[in-house]
Amino acid sequence: MYCDERYVATFLCRKAPGHVHFDFKQVVLLDQPPAQTAGPRSSGGASAPGRSPSSAPRLPSRPPRERRTSIDRSPSFGGRSGVLRERQRSASRSRAGAVDGSVVQVLQQYETPAHPCGFIFKLLLLSTWSDVHYIGLAGVELYDLAGRPLRPKRAVSNYGSVRNLPGMENDIRTEDAFLHGPPSSSGRMWLAPFHRQPPNSVELVFDEPAHVSCIKLWNYARTPTRGVRDIEIFVDDLLIYQGVMRQELTDSGGEAVLFTDDQRIVERERSHIYLPSADELVAFFDEHGQVQQNGQPSVPTGFPIERPLTAMHSSCHQIPVVGGK
Repeated sequence: MYCDERYVATFLCRKAPGHVHFDFKQVVLLDQPPAQTAGPRSSGGASAPGRSPSSAPRLPSRPPRERRTSIDRSPSFGGRSGVLRERQRSASRSRAGAVDGSVVQVLQQYETPAHPCGFIFKLLLLSTWSDVHYIGLAGVELYDLAGRPLRPKRAVSNYGSVRNLPGMENDIRTEDAFLHGPPSSSGRMWLAPFHRQPPNSVELVFDEPAHVSCIKLWNYARTPTRGVRDIEIFVDDLLIYQGVMRQELTDSGGEAVLFTDDQRIVERERSHIYLPSADELVAFFDEHGQVQQNGQPSVPTGFPIERPLTAMHSSCHQIPVVGGK
């Protein structure tokens, strides 16, 4: 960017999302240029009028060994067997930190890249813990390389929230919950109609590239069967995580996914890392086309069912309705 032939700063342009679910304009502040793009100013001198900087700043990228081709990506719910095979190949990833001279390893469900960086972090929500009508999350928080919370500029979902359903215009369980980090006692959360194809997704949008060391998720606890089960995380359309979320039966303090070897962050989030048991990775189908997961009652999948009503208003209490929670 130049002003009257005077170099101002170099800005990175965000990739368009490929859809029109939200206004994807990007804001760049000319009086607050990115620190990593200070260009000629950082060297103690200004560039000559009309001349470009000698070297353009570059966006940090993953080491070659951590890059994935499109062939390696998840089938995005193209089949549960593909999801399980990828998870089995990647379950050996560990994060290590030195404590009293010893190396302590933390196993995760997926081999995550170190410090992914991008503009749009997308959560692809593939299934629920047996509910066929609604899917929800209580909160999401991203942390920078120092372990400090990051706040996205926008949070959008391809199917919106329950507020988009007829008669539910005043429901408070909207995407705005993702802009405030952990859920609070105010009952902040997100709930949306559940869709299998294409799956529900939530996109957290930044105006500047964000490096992430950890992503923490809080599953939907008000009705645990509506919580997310299978999830994939993308940054600028690159897969960085794939796994199963814990069903939120009690206040677990959230679920962490690590993208760093920083000892302080690893130790802080160690107790929040979730490794599912073998039983939680198995789904059973009976002769009527019904599915049972983790001991939950079977639910019909061969024919449509009327969606039960649900409502939650700003008074933080649930309006009683027939057939819904």
